[in-house]
Amino acid sequence: MIEININQERCKGCDLCLNLCPKKVFEESDEIGKQGFKIRKPINFEECSKCGLCQYFCPEGAIALDGKFLISDSWEKAQKLKEIAINQNVSRGGWKTIKTYFPGNHFVSGNIACVWGAIDAGCKMFAGYPITPANEQSFEMERLMPKIGGIFIQMENEDSSLAVLCGASLSGAKSMTATSGPGFSRMSENLSFALINELPMVIVNVQRTGPSTGRPTGTGSGEIREARWSSHGGTEHIVLYPSTIQEIYNSTVKAFNLSEEFRVPVILMLEASNAHLQENVEIPEEINVFDRIYFPGDPVFGFEKNSIVSSMPKYGDGEILKVSGLTHNRWGVPCPDDAQVHEEMVEHQRRKIICSADYLTDIDEYLLEDAEIMIVACGHTTRSIKWAIDRAREKGIKVGMFKLNILYPFPEKKIEKWSKQAKCVLVPEMNQGQLFYIVRESSCSPVISLPQPDGENIDPRRILKFLERDLTKYYRQSLPMCFPTFYNPLEWQKEKEEKEEKVFTPDTIFCPGCGLGILRNCLLEAIDEANIDFKKIVAVSGIGCTSRLPNHLPFDSANTTHGYPMPFATGVKLVNPDSQVIVISGDGDSFSIGAGQMLHGIKRDMPMVVICVNNSNFGMTGGQVAPTTPLGAKTSTTPFGSRSKPFDLIGLALASNVKFAARCLISKPVMLKKVLKQAMNTDGLAFIEVISPCLTYYGKRNKLGTPSQTYDRLDQSYISKTKAKKLSYEEMKEKFETGFPFRKNDVEIVDQELLHLIYGKFSSLPEYMSFVPNKQKKQNFSGEEK
Repeated sequence: MIEININQERCKGCDLCLNLCPKKVFEESDEIGKQGFKIRKPINFEECSKCGLCQYFCPEGAIALDGKFLISDSWEKAQKLKEIAINQNVSRGGWKTIKTYFPGNHFVSGNIACVWGAIDAGCKMFAGYPITPANEQSFEMERLMPKIGGIFIQMENEDSSLAVLCGASLSGAKSMTATSGPGFSRMSENLSFALINELPMVIVNVQRTGPSTGRPTGTGSGEIREARWSSHGGTEHIVLYPSTIQEIYNSTVKAFNLSEEFRVPVILMLEASNAHLQENVEIPEEINVFDRIYFPGDPVFGFEKNSIVSSMPKYGDGEILKVSGLTHNRWGVPCPDDAQVHEEMVEHQRRKIICSADYLTDIDEYLLEDAEIMIVACGHTTRSIKWAIDRAREKGIKVGMFKLNILYPFPEKKIEKWSKQAKCVLVPEMNQGQLFYIVRESSCSPVISLPQPDGENIDPRRILKFLERDLTKYYRQSLPMCFPTFYNPLEWQKEKEEKEEKVFTPDTIFCPGCGLGILRNCLLEAIDEANIDFKKIVAVSGIGCTSRLPNHLPFDSANTTHGYPMPFATGVKLVNPDSQVIVISGDGDSFSIGAGQMLHGIKRDMPMVVICVNNSNFGMTGGQVAPTTPLGAKTSTTPFGSRSKPFDLIGLALASNVKFAARCLISKPVMLKKVLKQAMNTDGLAFIEVISPCLTYYGKRNKLGTPSQTYDRLDQSYISKTKAKKLSYEEMKEKFETGFPFRKNDVEIVDQELLHLIYGKFSSLPEYMSFVPNKQKKQNFSGEEK
């Protein structure tokens, strides 16, 4: 007789084992479990046929047959592999001297100098989207990357480009993108993701005249403040701002070094004027470069008060690297409800930059020793300022320049020092006045703005004319102004309650009976049967209920931004082509905000498995209408029924020339496992739509019943192609056709059972994924009872 046990600490009281067991082995008990649900227990042991369906159907992996838990075995295996990997890996990273690709004297533009500096610094991945005036960087990268063993890819938009960089960075590649104002604005969300996960990368912003499209061929410096606060959350990062072509080359190398050294995205600010300007550039034969530090087994994210940066493994090291846009602890475990962890996380990210402000300060001081007028500037404007200062000095005007080469962190102490000596501070800039406000916060003398937002370079004669005016009315006549005080992170000594640090566990956060737990069971079993090395697997998700699933899988994963798991996965696959990339996303994440990225990802046909869990609504945010909501179905934002036809997900995938397309029911776990296993052996991209109803929102609003009743209806709603041909149109209104896509013999099916679950040609029925109403009540497609 088989031994059956239930881990009551995991059990959430769904009725799947109770009602879906073919032999009715389980029954409900009056005893209340630790989670507040009536527990289930096995009784008819002698009836058990050892089919194992109860283990597949248990979303929490709480059922053990003969002492073996389906999920725990995978985690134990992963933990052993991690220990072996840590013992075999060696520390890496730090400073080294390398030979450059382009030594000697060259006459090139700023855009070309930037590309050459990136390649010399070790850049191996460039992802971009066409935009003026940064296009020359894409052209040069596309020409040079294949020659050095690097990767160039043009993405469908700028935010996808940054998502590719995130995936590439976590795979160990130094990465860069180049854009301009409108594209830079689009990158905000994925930049914030890179910041919270401390991902090294370089973002080049070749500024033009805005706002909006503005003057695409004009120059400007309108993103000075945006570069500082370019992502939500207010975290710190580094911004470099060169002015000459030689400085552009040097600053690009420095940007990569600082990015790797501090584990932070670095923004390199150029302007159209110096990006297109050509000058001599002297490139040495050797340069010093920094590679990110890795110590096997160390925490991935450093929150200790004395740490600057923590160890950074890459996908494939075997460390079970977890990455998430959610608040996470030192090991990457999501802790979105833990205020203490969040404060420690963001404070660490701020502190590592602010505490290194002196090290990061990079300024040039020109004739400031006796200056009564101090000019603060950066970028191309400094050229005009220097000419004006030389002419003004000839006329007896004591003026000097404070030139910013690193804009952020802003050198407040240096500004304070020199502004105390000067009688006034002048800030010329090619915008409406942005640097002016930043300088004013730190200056001990009056600050004067000299803006020029017309898209042209500031004429040096205009600056000289301004200097020749009687500026005494602006002079400080009294004692120095009080220098503003700033929060000192070193004083952060607030006592914290000590808590036990969370570790990875197979326990899920999903609702009772949720199909996502079943998908996890099937996926792990398919991986085990396919004998795939856990070290090679990377699971990628976006936002929503489904996105949390990779956090409960025992291998490398990333919970990325809303709609961008596909470009992120693209970056991982490009850098590590031998990896088994599995994208797990919801219908809203993939085909609402992420529709463009998903279709472009399918079109690229990179070998990976894409699983889209279709639950007919936006589950995590309250059950709103989704691209897959059936016609007439009720959601929180369509209380009288959805009025639009749903997307045909498989049809969209097939139209994008996918090689393997499948539709599977979560209520058929054994068949789902077979489909997943076959998808992993597909030569190209495999797309699987998994039908898994949302029990909490969609199920209740549309009266689908208990989890087991919902799954029973799901089984009744789908029919094979062979049987479909025998039914009338009226009979097919409440059915959904399944089959296999024999498209140009792309895929060959051996197991004929798969024909019942693998989707082929989409039915044109408007009643997409309609569930069969119960026998007592009939419903029309507006949701009204007959």
